[in-house]
Amino acid sequence: MTKRSLHDLDNAIIKAQHKHHQQASPPPKGQASLWRCASDMLAPLIVSVFIGIQLDTWLDMKPLFLILFFFLGSAAGFLSLWRTLSRHKP
Repeated sequence: MTKRSLHDLDNAIIKAQHKHHQQASPPPKGQASLWRCASDMLAPLIVSVFIGIQLDTWLDMKPLFLILFFFLGSAAGFLSLWRTLSRHKP
């Protein structure tokens, strides 16, 4: 590669980054932020409890997997909520 083609490539990358930053949406505010936090917390919990119930039914080991997946889903929900809140600092 020549210096000219590297310079053109560098300019194209800078333009693409600038365009990406202009198109980024602002963080949600008010009630939208509340719904985002609620969905980040509840979605992993609901999915993991469903998986736990299905495994308990399939393996006939009630309530072992329900309890296990409840705690795993809770941890995943808190982690997802933590990531969301740390990304949108005031």
